[in-house]
Amino acid sequence: MNKLLRTITLALFTVMLAALMCASASAATTTVEIGSVEATEGDVNVKVPVYIKDNQGIISVLAKITYDDALTLTSVETGELITNSFCSNDPLDLASNPYTVYLSDSTSLENVTDDGVLVYLYFSLDETAVAGDELVITAHDGLAYDANVAKVSLAYTDGKVTVLPGTYTVTFNDWDGSPISEINVKKGEAATAPADPTRADADGVGYIFSGWDTAFDNVTSDITVTAKYTSFIYGDVDNDGSFNTADGVVLPRNLAKWQGYEDSAINMNAADLNKDGVVDTTDSVILARSLAKWQGYIDLPYVA
Repeated sequence: MNKLLRTITLALFTVMLAALMCASASAATTTVEIGSVEATEGDVNVKVPVYIKDNQGIISVLAKITYDDALTLTSVETGELITNSFCSNDPLDLASNPYTVYLSDSTSLENVTDDGVLVYLYFSLDETAVAGDELVITAHDGLAYDANVAKVSLAYTDGKVTVLPGTYTVTFNDWDGSPISEINVKKGEAATAPADPTRADADGVGYIFSGWDTAFDNVTSDITVTAKYTSFIYGDVDNDGSFNTADGVVLPRNLAKWQGYEDSAINMNAADLNKDGVVDTTDSVILARSLAKWQGYIDLPYVA
């Protein structure tokens, strides 16, 4: 009797366990998951995958996709999971928010059981999307069926587009438009300038780099920055705009340390007539010979 009771009890337990397992299996769900990606400010081609995960076996699926107002849906591309769908997502509906995704396998009577990408959504970011924003995309109100036309339970996982600072190009050009360097910087950051450029002398005129024509300490767009130069006439020591006998008086007095003829009172670049980086008696001799029209000294600067 006890043995029979144990056998019946074991059989009932087995039936109950099987029922629980079936209930658990029927409660299993397939998940529609929106991928999370990063994009820079102003990006017009943000690719967001929509996955099927924990796939219980499907042959068709429909889901509504709702997305942040700072996103604009531009196109939809079929993923790798159901490639032979006879359903096409109407491009005229791209402006709809929520947007409805619908795919159904047109070539097989068997369930698709793999996990994978259902579709790719392509968005552009509008100007209201700034660095630090997290633009949420949700899937909801879906339907899915298996090959036996039995409804498959769906669960949903949200995704988001995280907005990063935009990147801009700062182009550094020389005075004549020739490129010096190009650098990419994030929005709001400063660009690092190249080494100070130089400009060749021309017809007795020298040039000293004096800076850049555009600020680049807070970059918020693509910009071009051009080198600026201050010009001077070689020999025009007193900086009056011409080279004449007065300069032949001023330079010797500067070298003799006369009061009122200090370095700060004259143009030291114009006085460095042999371009050796210092102003000394050699430059005073060159200046005097140039004023006297000595052969080989007329055209300045004088570089032996």
